Amino acid sequence: MKVFWFILCLLLTFFDYAIGAKILAVFHAPSFSHYILGVKLLRAVAEKGHHVTMISPFPLKNPPKTWRDIVLEDLTKGFSFGNILNLVTMSSYRKEIMINAAGSELVQRVVTHPSFKNVINSNETFDLIVLERFMNEALLGLSHRFNAPYIVLSSTGYSRRTNEVVGNPGSTAYTPDLYLHYGYNMTLWQRFHNTFFYCFAMLHKHLVVLPKHRNILKETFPDAPSLEDLFYNTSLILLNAHVSVKYAVPSVPNMIDIGGFHVSPPKPLSEELKKYMDDASDGVIYFSLGSIFLSKDMAPEIRNTILRVFSKLKQKVVWKWEDENSTFSKPPNVRFEKWVSQQDILGKYRPDAGSWRKF
Repeated sequence: MKVFWFILCLLLTFFDYAIGAKILAVFHAPSFSHYILGVKLLRAVAEKGHHVTMISPFPLKNPPKTWRDIVLEDLTKGFSFGNILNLVTMSSYRKEIMINAAGSELVQRVVTHPSFKNVINSNETFDLIVLERFMNEALLGLSHRFNAPYIVLSSTGYSRRTNEVVGNPGSTAYTPDLYLHYGYNMTLWQRFHNTFFYCFAMLHKHLVVLPKHRNILKETFPDAPSLEDLFYNTSLILLNAHVSVKYAVPSVPNMIDIGGFHVSPPKPLSEELKKYMDDASDGVIYFSLGSIFLSKDMAPEIRNTILRVFSKLKQKVVWKWEDENSTFSKPPNVRFEKWVSQQDILGKYRPDAGSWRKF
């Protein structure tokens, strides 16, 4: 009899793997750097035996057996993200308006995409919804559609966009807005400006942005409750932040720092690139515009200006340049690479500079 109970208890320990949860994840941003955060987390979950359905513009290579991709093909076809120079030089107010408008249009494209509609019109059930916090309020209707709790992952760490989701306090007196680029030791004028910009952003959100998302919500999920009821029902928010690199900020219990979780050990670089970087006695600058803005689409006058600046530097430069057939001349200290893993370069060499925001 004891043997029977022992075997029964042993079998019961395997039930978690046999009846893994069904998780629906939506990472709709057309940015691989955003996607990689979600896929790193959810791949680990799938490898534990849970069933993950990922809706995104990117298919996963070598997915686990319990992974299913719903690819949003041609999601950004005809969609303009604007000129990179405009983003750098435009005011914070204009940037807030432009990014919110782009976010609303992107969500509209998602909910009308045939692949997305197939999922929400199916008879499938899910136990959990995972969303990225990326100007996608209307997608909260998925929680009501599938009668499942939802959690949020933020690629930007702490900000007013994450604070408002869970009611986290963030005083404008000491918490600078991301778009203003102030440090945490703000002057009196900077604190006033920070507060004024926050008020502007909230007014724009409630008067312009949320009405658009309410319309999308009503059209996509007709019987869903109000956007406010859905918005403030977040169970958990995971933040791409870490105590070692952030300032002291308030944090409610369901805000969890997981910064660095996506970092993998660096893989070997090509022999040619490795030699180029090893021979850089004065260091290396790694320059990349990310996955949304492509260097090859840069206006020639901007490209030439950047190359002229790079030519005056003593460091070598590795520039992520997507067009292998470019014929224009470049300085001898600049090397183009169509694709190179940021983790492989940064993890091994610790270059002197980074992305377009740093530049």
